[in-house]
Amino acid sequence: MSNVKEVLKSSVDQVSPNPFIDQTSFNMFVQNSEVKLKIFDATGQLILSKTSKYEAGEHQVIINGNSLPEGAYIYRVEIGDEETFSHRFTKIR
Repeated sequence: MSNVKEVLKSSVDQVSPNPFIDQTSFNMFVQNSEVKLKIFDATGQLILSKTSKYEAGEHQVIINGNSLPEGAYIYRVEIGDEETFSHRFTKIR
């Protein structure tokens, strides 16, 4: 019988709402991990980089887009040294 921690993998959901006006968010499930969030614009330029430590469980991450111009973005979430998730989102107005 395998240990539950070995069975559960990390996951990162799509942002919602998408497209968004002021802010959007996504849920992620992680084990005890350091998580790096990076946001890139459509040209690949790094807009934001933030590193946080999370305990095991589900967490909501809110992206405040007030200072972002309209356009397409990619967010990349790196969990520990082993897992990376990327998704696209769009800022309007």
